[in-house]
Amino acid sequence: MWRGHEIGGHSSGLVYMIFSGDHLEYRGANPQEWNKGAFTVNQSTKPKQLTAVISDCPAPQYVGKKVNAIYQIENGKLTVTGNEPGNPEVPASFDTPDARRFELEKQ
Repeated sequence: MWRGHEIGGHSSGLVYMIFSGDHLEYRGANPQEWNKGAFTVNQSTKPKQLTAVISDCPAPQYVGKKVNAIYQIENGKLTVTGNEPGNPEVPASFDTPDARRFELEKQ
């Protein structure tokens, strides 16, 4: 489990990302913001890419949609920047406008 914060995000408070096999669970600072799904990674890109497909969440329009993100792990910190579900683009950088950025530490 990884715990941290969204940088410049929708709400303050702790967020969680739980990776188990090829499954990912996200719990936002707002209890109404969560999702579950399967993910794959592409480690041959720089930065590395993560693609998740949402299987369950409280927003029905996102179920079945892909989330494209980039990530890095440095000094025990996981940084993830992802676009809105359904956006086919991969963020160009960790500071991509309109993408969400998370900084988390392994628990």
